Amino acid sequence: MDGPATTVIVDSPSPEVLQAALHDVAFLVGHDVEAAASRAGFLLHQVRDHVPGPERTGLGWQAELVIADAAGRRGDAERLGVVAQAALAWADGAGDAFVAARAHQLLSTLHEILGDGGLALEHAVQGVERLPADAPAWVHGDHRSRLGITHEVLGDFDEARTRFTGLLRAAEAQGDQNLRLRTLNNLAYLELRAGREAEAAALAAELLEHSRRTGRALSAAAWDTVAHVRMGAGRWDSAEAVLRDALGDARLITEAGDVASLRINLARCLRHLGRFAEAAQSLAAAAEKCADLSFGEVGADLVLEQCELAAATGDFEGAYRLHRRFYDLTMERVSAAKHHRARVLAAIYATTEARRAGEHYQRLAERDHLTGLFNRRYVEDVVPARVAASGGRGWAIALLDLDHFKRVNDTHSHQVGDEVLQQFARYLEQFCGPGEIAARLGGEEFLLLLRDDHDHDHDDDDDDDQGRARVTVLRLLEAVRSHDWSVLAVGLRVTCSAGLVPVGGGGSALVDALAVADRNLYAAKRAGRDRLRSDAPRRRRDPR
Repeated sequence: MDGPATTVIVDSPSPEVLQAALHDVAFLVGHDVEAAASRAGFLLHQVRDHVPGPERTGLGWQAELVIADAAGRRGDAERLGVVAQAALAWADGAGDAFVAARAHQLLSTLHEILGDGGLALEHAVQGVERLPADAPAWVHGDHRSRLGITHEVLGDFDEARTRFTGLLRAAEAQGDQNLRLRTLNNLAYLELRAGREAEAAALAAELLEHSRRTGRALSAAAWDTVAHVRMGAGRWDSAEAVLRDALGDARLITEAGDVASLRINLARCLRHLGRFAEAAQSLAAAAEKCADLSFGEVGADLVLEQCELAAATGDFEGAYRLHRRFYDLTMERVSAAKHHRARVLAAIYATTEARRAGEHYQRLAERDHLTGLFNRRYVEDVVPARVAASGGRGWAIALLDLDHFKRVNDTHSHQVGDEVLQQFARYLEQFCGPGEIAARLGGEEFLLLLRDDHDHDHDDDDDDDQGRARVTVLRLLEAVRSHDWSVLAVGLRVTCSAGLVPVGGGGSALVDALAVADRNLYAAKRAGRDRLRSDAPRRRRDPR
């Protein structure tokens, strides 16, 4: 790998020797996280023991930033953010441009992890602009790569392409083969995202050839890029060969998550090639890697590919169950990511303003990312207490499901499907009164917690003496049925089915009510859809 040569530490190292060693270890963290963290800890002690005065603090922060970078690569975003923010605050006060630039670099990475591309870009720009001209060449390449990546994440493909092309020229001029390999991968992935398949294929081929010619191992990300380029072109046998090469390269495939992802992609290739038994074996191997760890997106990808394989082999009932599980995992992952973001930001900013921001992000964690409605986590946490506070009287739960929603996605596109979900959510909010709750449970399934004042023992055609909740749901169904959905797609028509039930006090009573509401919902579906079923038994009157 290209980068600084390893600096030898003597018994009483000078600040210059320690600075060189810190540059070494900052480069190493991108290639060997554990070794870099261990060596940075050693250098931190050396700085404290042998460097006097203010220079000690700047070098100390460089070591701390390497340790924080390693922690972030292991998944500890909280430590990454806390240390980087503290280092930036010190550097701004002390006028240490190098430490400030390195802190901005890590904060850019952090905010990309947390899903805030705008802040990631701001920090990436600062990381480039504040980096001193005399910083090592590989550091300049590192910071410029991060800036290109943030443009790509934000969908600004032209700007990202300009950045990466400039980096390729710089790598050639400097003879930096490591930067060239990394930039080729970034460019190939960019063109893949931009839909330029021919350009992506050419870059992927160049990436493989460069690795072969220089003897430099591809990272798991680079192998993944090459495989996806070939899968996108329908070259399933060629993609299979790439993935098997990747799984056989023990130099950089060291984390279970990398192996699981490669195994899932291999199963996808095998499924398209009709080799279902081998695909199942590859998925089983991926599941084994995921068993003891939480991989978030990788876990959801595993379930989705299991669903696709089940459908390909004719197990449609199993495919349906797996598809629902995939959506549940996706919703859980989004919600968990928002919780994680709230925790990290609260840890970074310990001021009163930061605590207010933390509360804001906590509220975001309770909301569905697409519709803005409350999510399943909020329902499970809040609804039992809301009902119990009223003595278990005067509430009803409605479960609602959009009819034939898969047909909407398949016929009109997932974008139209998302717009339907958003419009439906607006109707739910419109029909909710003060203190009532509208939530998206996952996929096309929704919940309303409504105030009620009457028993629910009516048939659909009985309009006399109906309870408030029942009237509300019937009006909602009529509003959805009458809405002009053709503004979203020609010929589009949307209806929904609903199951309604009165609910008593929290705990098991709520669980029972949800089960009855779900049963009523599917009764409405079986009866022809676009209707309400509410056949729960009459509530017992209070004894006199």
